[in-house]
Amino acid sequence: MVLAAFWLFLPRLTAQVVKGAGTATDPPPRLAPGDAGAGGVELKFRFDPGDKYFLSSSIEQRITSTVRGEQRVVEKIVRLGCDLNVEEVEEDGSFWARYTYKRAAVRVNGPELDIQFDSEVSQPWIPLEVLPTALTLEEGFYFESSPQGDIDKINGLQAVVSSAKGKLPGIPEKNQVIEGIESQYSEDSIRRVLSNQFSVFPDSSPNQPRLTEIGDTWSRTERKEDDNLVEKRTYQLKSRIGGVAVVDVNVVFRPIVDANDTLEKSVTGDMGVVSRRETSGHGSGRMEIDEKTGCIIESEMTKDLVQQIRYFAKGPILRLPTAPEPIVTHTVSTFKMTLLEKRPAPAEPVIEPNQSAE
Repeated sequence: MVLAAFWLFLPRLTAQVVKGAGTATDPPPRLAPGDAGAGGVELKFRFDPGDKYFLSSSIEQRITSTVRGEQRVVEKIVRLGCDLNVEEVEEDGSFWARYTYKRAAVRVNGPELDIQFDSEVSQPWIPLEVLPTALTLEEGFYFESSPQGDIDKINGLQAVVSSAKGKLPGIPEKNQVIEGIESQYSEDSIRRVLSNQFSVFPDSSPNQPRLTEIGDTWSRTERKEDDNLVEKRTYQLKSRIGGVAVVDVNVVFRPIVDANDTLEKSVTGDMGVVSRRETSGHGSGRMEIDEKTGCIIESEMTKDLVQQIRYFAKGPILRLPTAPEPIVTHTVSTFKMTLLEKRPAPAEPVIEPNQSAE
């Protein structure tokens, strides 16, 4: 049970001024990426092939539950470092990139729990719960994204899973670890991670670019079937300072009302009841975005979730089972992109005097 619970909380793991003289009939000038002032900016990724970023993410959680009247608190810290190598960029700004796991640090403290791992520190042994993460360091996959961060395709996950399985030592818990690897690196899990990191910009297109002005809002909604959860994120451009767009984020979590119910026996054993896991909550945070490249300079989110089991009678019943106490999770997550390498701009052709360019 400890191992199974751990997988749930590993990371699924959670933006132009045209200068020059104009006339009274000219349209208002557009703000260019990097310029601040009145007007709007098109928030999106502007990558070049060969760009390389280091992605730093962290999740700090405090999970409070009650078991047989006793309150239990588990504290978790997960920090990941990954390389993002931009391989191809299409004319519309869509891109293919390789996502490679480079560093990981995990610490879990709680009743009967003391897990510590740091890939940067030599350790005589690796905790069982961390093996799916540790075995995939230096492994990676490819994904395709729109300039707005909408994830289209993901390739290479099966190779990551196969490589991790091949490194797995012969231990009694091998099947459990394999299950964790396959869950953590399933396409659904990775798509959630990538969406949380990159799917943050408003809808836009080359034919109809959306210029976002200070005070404008936009939303993104994600339906997470495995968690019986709908997450709605609302963004608002708060300010633009020195080529940096500052965006506030608010999040609302609610249960999926049409989720498939599961049948369980009641405590009397002669009637069935319906049980449903429901999660609700809210969160808020702030992002700083480089307007020129769309790079997320830094973001931080705080979320508070309450998960509980609800029982519903299915037909006549004498007594419903006693529902367990809610599980309360407080999470602080961060994410930032640091440019490591930038493809040099192509050199301008040298034109000698009295020589025209062909």
